[in-house]
Amino acid sequence: MKRLGLRFPSGARAFFSAAFLLSLISGLLWFSLDRWGEIEGEFGPEKHPWLASLAKIHGAGAFIALISFGMIFSTHLPVGWRTRQARKSGLSVLICILIITISAWGLYYAGSDETRALLVWIHLAAGLALPLTIALHVRGKRRGIVLAR
Repeated sequence: MKRLGLRFPSGARAFFSAAFLLSLISGLLWFSLDRWGEIEGEFGPEKHPWLASLAKIHGAGAFIALISFGMIFSTHLPVGWRTRQARKSGLSVLICILIITISAWGLYYAGSDETRALLVWIHLAAGLALPLTIALHVRGKRRGIVLAR
């Protein structure tokens, strides 16, 4: 198996992108329907029926994204760290992923409604920041911008 370096093979890039997009889109849909998607049920307003399915899809996408992150962590990150290229933007991607992962764990195991309400917003903010940090990281690498020395 060919070791990944700073540049990803197109198949790996497609796998990473699909995993993150599945997780992002399903998460945004879940959040939107949870907040604003009440429907009129037989006994009054109730949560949207797609929420449970979207949560399962989001969880599956997140597992695939974590596998992708593991591949990046074990190959791309050490090579990039040694070359000293785009460390700041790479660290911002890493921090977003860590916040998303820790907040997801907290959402799954949170004991109180107050903690869960806070974690939802933290998870959402980091989830929305991740595509931006990845784009900045990739853009900086393509332009040859070195953000840290």
